[in-house]
Amino acid sequence: MLDPKSNREQTLLYYTGMRRLAKNILRNVVGRYMDRDRPTMETLRKLHAYPPLMADAMSRKDMKRIGELIDLAWRLNKRIDPESSNPEIENILKKFEPYMYGAKLLGAGGGGFLLVMCKSSRDAVVARKALEKDPPNRLARFFDYTISSTGIEVTVC
Repeated sequence: MLDPKSNREQTLLYYTGMRRLAKNILRNVVGRYMDRDRPTMETLRKLHAYPPLMADAMSRKDMKRIGELIDLAWRLNKRIDPESSNPEIENILKKFEPYMYGAKLLGAGGGGFLLVMCKSSRDAVVARKALEKDPPNRLARFFDYTISSTGIEVTVC
């Protein structure tokens, strides 16, 4: 359901143009985990509950619920490590806000890619036009993508 070809192109992949150091984020999260920091452990328990909820939403093709879960996961990520975001990222999210159910930075923190679940394919088009017209920096841009149903494939260019 996150493949734009199977969800009427409601999902967008946006490179924010800002890379973050994954090692710092991972060090903070692992350190809190190793210290058995209570708020961190509670947040991790909440995150652990999401995969079955996401699987259910995906099996029902409930785009709104998928977006809400993506957004909740992002909020919990920020609770575990507030440094996983910054004012620039939050400003980008504000630009997407009217058009989306939810969004989340992907990966362990190094790439700066944002997955956005838009409310409709029309909202995705409008959001894309708005951010292409007024990008937050010279590197920010959208990426077209698909999700392979066959697993890992290597292509040499």
